[in-house]
Formats: sequence, C-alpha cells, structure tokens
Amino acid sequence: MSDTEPIDIGHGLTAALRMAESDLAPQGVHPGWKAGDVLGVLLTHPCSKRGGEVVQDFIPVNYMGSAQDWKLESRDPITISPSVNYTCCGTHGFLREGKWVPA
Repeated sequence: MSDTEPIDIGHGLTAALRMAESDLAPQGVHPGWKAGDVLGVLLTHPCSKRGGEVVQDFIPVNYMGSAQDWKLESRDPITISPSVNYTCCGTHGFLREGKWVPA
C-alpha cells in the first residue's frame, strides 16, 4: 500500500490517503481493488487522554461494502462521511473539503 503526503486539515489533525499499489484479489463479497484505488484515510490527531501524544488511525472507505465503512466522497479535496468520533479522547468531527470540522 502507498500513502499520499499528509495534509494539515486543521485543529492539529492531518490526513493522507492510503491506496492500493497493485491489484488485490477479492475477499468475501468485495470485487477487489485495482492499483490506485483508495483503501482508506490515515488520520492523525493529538489524543488528550495520552497527554497530547499524536496517534494515527486508519479509516476504511468502502471496504467490502460494510455498513461500518466511511464513504469517500472526494479524493481532492479529501471528503468522507459520516463523522469520525474518537471515543478515547472525545475528538469528533467531519472531514470536509480537506478540512476538519468539529462536531
């Protein structure tokens, strides 16, 4: 997998796209991915419960058609839905048009 360069989306967060480097075989009901398909978004944020330590999470997009997935609405600027809620520290918001919008 390859990642795009992280971009500053505001409020101390960054986002990068994680993309397939090559064609991937199908798993379960998913038809498989082609090289360059977006697999998810890597989000970093400072976690208040960890003393401000910056943590990184993978947000899957359209992964095997699961109801738990986020939808990639735009690659540039990055937009996903629904909101992202980090229950560990209370960071909750939307990634809209390449910017973090607190909920």
